[in-house]
Amino acid sequence: MRDLLRATLARASCTLLFARSGQEALAMARKERPAVILLDVVMPDMLGWEVLREVKADPATRPARVLMLTGLARKAVFRVAFDLGADGFLAKPFTPTEAYQRVQDLLRLAAKTASAAELTPEQENAFSGLFDKQ
Repeated sequence: MRDLLRATLARASCTLLFARSGQEALAMARKERPAVILLDVVMPDMLGWEVLREVKADPATRPARVLMLTGLARKAVFRVAFDLGADGFLAKPFTPTEAYQRVQDLLRLAAKTASAAELTPEQENAFSGLFDKQ
């Protein structure tokens, strides 16, 4: 699956980093602060839920958009992922086109969120003034 993702996402014009374990993924996320994290539900050292919970609990990694990957395509699994803060879900087996499109969607969403968070104080005052004038 790693090779499929590497080949598919290479055309997404972004830097790709791959972790071999949940602990490595957490360390990498804290250091690199990625816009999007693809996270398998089943990993060697910890479950993807645990990694997701830690990613969303840490202010440094919380803004990352998380796409969960799994072969456990059940409603209960989706519900847990979304309750813990996942932004999307990709059930295995998936096509390269599906993976590429989901990542592109999350990259666009991350960019919009980041640009909204970068308002200057003047812009914030201008927006708040719109609501104060009633």
